Amino acid sequence: MKTRNLLISMGIAGSILVTACGGTDSNLNTQNLNQVSIDADPAKKFPDPKNVPVEMDQASDEEMTNDTAELSETDVRMEGQVTLNDDRLLIEGLSNLMPGAILIAEATLKGSDWVSEEGSAQVNPDGSFSIRLDKPELEEGQIDLYVRFRPADQADDVKLRYGSEGEELEGDLISSYEEEDTTLQQVQVSAQVDLSEEAPSVPLTAEMESDLP
Repeated sequence: MKTRNLLISMGIAGSILVTACGGTDSNLNTQNLNQVSIDADPAKKFPDPKNVPVEMDQASDEEMTNDTAELSETDVRMEGQVTLNDDRLLIEGLSNLMPGAILIAEATLKGSDWVSEEGSAQVNPDGSFSIRLDKPELEEGQIDLYVRFRPADQADDVKLRYGSEGEELEGDLISSYEEEDTTLQQVQVSAQVDLSEEAPSVPLTAEMESDLP
C-alpha cells in the first residue's frame, strides 16, 4: 500500500513538472514570435514616401525659376568687342536679349561719305552673337561702328517681350530715335576703330553721338 501511494505521488509530481516545463517553452516561443513580428515591421525598414524630403526636385524647380527670370529680363545688357580682320570688321559679343532677337550693325568712316552695308545676326541661345562688316580700303582713318537692337523691327514674340515700340526696354543702353514722326526706343552700343592700328580689339560701349538716322 505504501508502495502504491508512493508511485501515485511520483506520478502527480511528474505531471506537475511536465506542465511547468511546457508552460515555460510556450512563453519563450510567444516572446520569440513577438520579437520576429517587431523586427519584420515594414514601416521601420520602408518609411512612408510622403515623409521623405525631395531635395532634388526642389532644386530643379529653383533652377527653372531662375531661368525664367533671366528670359523675362527687360533690363538689357550687351558687351563685346570689334576686331580688324583683314578686310573685315568682326563684332563679337554677349547679350541677355532673348534668343532669336536680331541685331543690326553698321559703320561709317569719320570725315567721309562711306557707309558700310548693314550686317545682322540673331542672338544665340547662350546670348552670344557675331557680325561681320566690310571695312573701307584705307590705311588710315577712324571708323564709327554701331550695333543696334530695335524691337519695332523684330518678330511678334520679341515685340511682346520688349514692346512694339521698345517701351518695355530698360537699362543704361537705351536711346531714342525717330521713325515716321514716332519716337521709338532702341538698345545701342558703339565702338571707334582706328584703321592705322594693327589688329586692334576695341570694346563696345554705351551710345556715342551718331550721324546715322
